[in-house]
Amino acid sequence: MLCFHRLFILFIFICIGCYIIGSILTNNKTGNLTSILSVDVNLAFSRFENSKGNNDSIASELIFAPSFPLEGNIRILSWTNDSHINWPLGTATFKTCKFPAGKTCEIVVDRALYNKSEIIFFQGQHTDPNDMPSHRYHNHRWLFFEFESPPQTWIQKTSLDPIRSVFNLTSTITFDSHVPITERHRTCYMDDKSFKKLKQEDTNFAVGKGSRVAWFVSHCNTQSKREAYAAELGKYIPVDIWGRCGNFSCGNKYQRGDCDKEILNKDYKFYLSFENSICEGYVTEKLWRLIMQPITSIPITLGRVAYHNILPERTFLDIKDFSSPKALADHLKEIDREDAQFNEIIRRKNSLVCKPPGNQGYPDVHYQCELCKYLHAHRSDVTQVENVLDFWSEDRRCTKVADYYNGSFELST
Repeated sequence: MLCFHRLFILFIFICIGCYIIGSILTNNKTGNLTSILSVDVNLAFSRFENSKGNNDSIASELIFAPSFPLEGNIRILSWTNDSHINWPLGTATFKTCKFPAGKTCEIVVDRALYNKSEIIFFQGQHTDPNDMPSHRYHNHRWLFFEFESPPQTWIQKTSLDPIRSVFNLTSTITFDSHVPITERHRTCYMDDKSFKKLKQEDTNFAVGKGSRVAWFVSHCNTQSKREAYAAELGKYIPVDIWGRCGNFSCGNKYQRGDCDKEILNKDYKFYLSFENSICEGYVTEKLWRLIMQPITSIPITLGRVAYHNILPERTFLDIKDFSSPKALADHLKEIDREDAQFNEIIRRKNSLVCKPPGNQGYPDVHYQCELCKYLHAHRSDVTQVENVLDFWSEDRRCTKVADYYNGSFELST
């Protein structure tokens, strides 16, 4: 059987060689050698090892790869089904991008277009090693996209070996990716006009509020061990936990609407904005969703992001500025006793203007423009991510909780 395989592959190569030689001789009569060099199909080997283990020791599966033009639109096939990525199909997403004529992109989800798609888009967390294309053409570019942290990306995966070395491009929240996802890397500044207006109104935002801390949370056991910090904080100041991990209900994160905003404005002076992972570049809607709204509660941050680089002083509190949860609780009690200090922080926070990168008003659109721009600029590049499991690993991207908290409280393992 092994001998037959070798003879069959040799026969295929001989046939193709004869065809090419014959075509060259024919075209040389008219002096047109170029046409044969742009044949519509190119011989290629699959680089992707089938997850079912059907690997031949002689060679990968012999296939014919479609050629893609170096000009014109780039088709992006989204292979994974992720409801969080609800970009419009076709070219609509890229309408506001400032591209030269004929250099836009289009998004499709129909897997039947695999052979006609230049970019195959995989959302890391939703990539199933058992649901991958059976082969990868040599001129395909497979893109690994992930806006979650490594602990969240691989949390439900078991055998990852089949996807270890199949990607050409990376697009993650870290800046060493081919196409960094910067939509959550906003920068904020205080608008003086808004601040003066709030100061003139002289509203006492502390009226009717106690010293309790609110926390809206749905994931109860996390890499950051935020739940341990919150529990320790709760020994020194009351912490009300809303959602799946506590005793208070405000609907789930898809149904709650403005419930959390109403509760904060009515009852709480402080709320926890704790990330589930202490990882490079990881900042989420936990921070931005409420801090960009006129909420009359002070956010308390926990994460690896340098919050002081993106938020003006005295608009938030960061746990890293306090030696322990007890020290933080003591400071919260001080603010609770002094309405003037509390109101000053709220006025400053509610005067913030936070901008995403780029000129587009909506950060998702900015990312998609940058993605398309990169794909065109590097259309003929041949790249390979040697090991995406190492590139996007917890050891490489995340801080160990013991190092992060640095003995500020007793952390049980």
